[in-house]
Amino acid sequence: RKEQLQLLHAKGLDAVLDSIVPLLMSTTSRGDASVVESVRSMAHAVGAEAYERQILACASRADHRATLAALPAAIPVLTISGKEDKITPPRVQQEMRQLLQSRHMDLPVAPCRAAVLEASGHLVPLEQPLAFRRALVAWAGEVHGHRRPGQLAGRCGTQDGGRHKSGIIGSMVHAVGDGGPRAACAAA
Repeated sequence: RKEQLQLLHAKGLDAVLDSIVPLLMSTTSRGDASVVESVRSMAHAVGAEAYERQILACASRADHRATLAALPAAIPVLTISGKEDKITPPRVQQEMRQLLQSRHMDLPVAPCRAAVLEASGHLVPLEQPLAFRRALVAWAGEVHGHRRPGQLAGRCGTQDGGRHKSGIIGSMVHAVGDGGPRAACAAA
């Protein structure tokens, strides 16, 4: 992150984008000029100052492994990652699943699913919007079905297929220096 900030100050946002796009996007997405242009356009719309603040915020976040392990079993969790994500690779998602599986397994457990999407890197909603939506809709339908009293069941697994009838409860993953998870969880 220090190198990104140095590059930003020395050569500007376009130089940073040239260096990080290969880390952010899958091979397929990097070959799609419209997707690459969308990333560049969004970065410029946000601006170099906001990018710098985001890099500094990411660098100072605490490790949240203990938060995941202590997350109440009644809170549904969905993790989605791209198979080609170099920033938060699928192995981080696997570590998160293991931490989540350790939660109070003697109690009913809300839906806990992991989806790894093909042909996607770190920018899953941009790179694979339909697959991302399908994963969210399927999981939301499962959460809705399990929201009725006394019907919480299941363990962390892999999700595909389903219906949507409720709000979304999610988990956003960020990598730590050693590639472990950091998560900001929210319920709706």
